Amino acid sequence: FDKLAGLDSVPYWYGVPEHLESLGHIVCVGEVDPFNDSTDRGMQLLEQAQACAAASGHAKVNIIAHSQGGLDARVVAHEAPELVASVTTVATPHHGTPIADIALGLTPNASAAALVDWLVQTLGAPIWDEVGNETSLYEALYQMSQPGITEFNATYTDAPGVLYTSVTGRTGLSDGGDACQPTSPPPPLLISAFNDTLDTTDTLFLIPEAILSDGILSQEPNDALVRVIDSRWGEFLGCVPADHLDEVGQLLGDSPGLGNDWNHLDFYADLVAYLRDRGV
Repeated sequence: FDKLAGLDSVPYWYGVPEHLESLGHIVCVGEVDPFNDSTDRGMQLLEQAQACAAASGHAKVNIIAHSQGGLDARVVAHEAPELVASVTTVATPHHGTPIADIALGLTPNASAAALVDWLVQTLGAPIWDEVGNETSLYEALYQMSQPGITEFNATYTDAPGVLYTSVTGRTGLSDGGDACQPTSPPPPLLISAFNDTLDTTDTLFLIPEAILSDGILSQEPNDALVRVIDSRWGEFLGCVPADHLDEVGQLLGDSPGLGNDWNHLDFYADLVAYLRDRGV
């Protein structure tokens, strides 16, 4: 999105488009229905990608997408592979998320009521008030549930000739362990430089992070909304010390946490440079 929760004063990708443009890159920011399934959102993004390519004079676009936006991007690449050079996803629930299953009542969980309240109060209400009946929180959650994502992955398969890479965040003072190991070592410097940096969980995310971690003994690494194992797709590059909002510089460009000097602007600049080195 261009704006977080529809607020003009809060750009979703905080400072990222401007930073990349200052480095000489052509940047278009997508704007899709905040809460809907990625089949609908993907077709909206496809039209915008076509317009971006036409305006820039280039035949193809590289899509960098955060969260559910990564599913939208995969729809675009599947439907129009001739338009897409690469799809890079950041913390996208490619294999669903237990958050959706619990919220929809598909998985029994003692914290279900608290989670649903958190979703509505933290995510649902601000955006729902903005777009009214044009959006569907249920459809978005269903597609990220196990039955929904199974259907999605069977329908929107990867397109030949498109480079798919993924990266995600880890919080809760987790180093990620084996789950964060890249599929093609060694990982890019933009990832490996922060292997020893840990991220503290923001107060906003204490409930979902605790649920995703699955208990003190398990400690399933996650970014407080998406587990690492669910975000791996294509060539997995690894994990950065950031929660789901830190990954896009929110809120309002604040620090990701005490003792954590990871910087989202440097990350996206390095990520684009990495893609350029890959020839896309």
